[in-house]
Amino acid sequence: MLVLTLTWSTGEGLAIDKEQMLSGYVQSQDLRRIADVTVELRDREGALIQSDLTSSAGEFFLVVPHPGIFSVRAIHDASHSQYS
Repeated sequence: MLVLTLTWSTGEGLAIDKEQMLSGYVQSQDLRRIADVTVELRDREGALIQSDLTSSAGEFFLVVPHPGIFSVRAIHDASHSQYS
């Protein structure tokens, strides 16, 4: 099982303009952060908006291009975690 920890922020002070930033990390049940996990941002219809591969520290960053309802999914081998 994978555990997603998410942080939501505005793009203020960053190179992105008027977009929202979703960041966080992926860890295992024993709290070890996991590298090379694909994290996907999908819209309410399930279309892929953006994806990122976690760093060696398990961190990821996604740009949310507009307001709406999204889901986030982490995929690593046979493990999946999803938040809506």
